Order: sequence, then C-alpha cells, then structure tokens
Amino acid sequence: VNESILGTCSDLMAAVRLLVQRAAELQKEIVDAGKGGASPREFYKRNHRWTEGLLSGAKTVAIACQALMTAADQVVSGKGKFEEVIVASREIAASSMQLVMASRVKADKSSVKLGNLNATAKTISRLTGTVVATAENCRDKVAIAGTLDFSKLSLHYTKRMEMETLVKVLETEKQLDTERSKLSELRKHHYRLAGEIEGWEAAEMS
Repeated sequence: VNESILGTCSDLMAAVRLLVQRAAELQKEIVDAGKGGASPREFYKRNHRWTEGLLSGAKTVAIACQALMTAADQVVSGKGKFEEVIVASREIAASSMQLVMASRVKADKSSVKLGNLNATAKTISRLTGTVVATAENCRDKVAIAGTLDFSKLSLHYTKRMEMETLVKVLETEKQLDTERSKLSELRKHHYRLAGEIEGWEAAEMS
C-alpha cells in the first residue's frame, strides 16, 4: 500500500515540476516576442492582469502540491486518510489547468513550447487518475482487512450494532450536508478572491 501511494504521488509531482518548467519557458517566449524594446519588467507591468493570473495559478499549484505531499506522508505513517490524497491530487489537476490557461492566453497557437505545455497537462490529468485509482484501491484493501466477522455475533449484539451503525450513518449524512454547504461557500469565496487578483470585476465593469 505504502509503495503504491508513494510511487504514484511521486510520478505526479515530477509531472507538475515539468509543467512549471514548461510554463516558465512559454512565459519567456511570450515576453520576448511581445516586449519590443521594453524590458521584461515593463512588459509584465503593462500586462498586469496576465501576470497576476500566472502568479495566482502558480501559487495554487504550489498549495495543492504541498497538500498532496502532506496527505501522502500521513497515509504512509498510518495517520492520514486516503480521501485526503484523492482530494489533493484532484486539486493539483485543477490548479495545473488554471496555470496552463493563464500561461497560454498570450501564446502563439503554433508555439512548440505551448504544445509541450499542453502535453504535460494531459500527462498530469492521466497521472491524477492513477493516483485516485490507487488511493481508492488501497483504501478498499484496508477496509476489507478490517472488516468484522459478523458470523459469531449474537442476536442481541447484532441488533445493538445495527442501531449504533444507523446512528453513525445519520450523523455522517448530516455532516456531509454541512461540509457540502461549506465547500460551496469556500468555492464562491475563492472565485471572488481570484477575481479581485486578476481584475475580473474591473474588466466586467469597464
């Protein structure tokens, strides 16, 4: 289990590092092609919304990568949850796409560097699926290993466990509804923050 999780997460992290490298290469190509006689600093200042989009995308990728590393370490040590690995890996895929979208806004559609970036993004998407599948498989194996042998339970104890389990199910369903509402509000707040950083509101008003 540990080797499977670490192996797939390591592959995904390597792909993310390559994505960041290729995004930087494309960014340099864009700046060199568009700055004319201006300095890179002047180009970034003149295209501040694009610049802020790149920074926002890069920061989001970094946060997601840190979350995945932490989640994987916790799972390997027996203190974490496989669901945390799943969520973190999916967040990496989403944040990587955000970085790709921001990077290619000003790119030449025929750019080789843009093609390299898109290819790496597809690799990340594939590897994310592998991490998720591995985490789910490992989780199921652990769950099966810890399954109780109900064949030896008495009628009284079986009924007692049934009622206790039903209570937990109801509590979990309530908690799930609460967490879904929380997630919805967090996503709205994240969207507003991203809009403020990248000037979406200003763009809509102009």
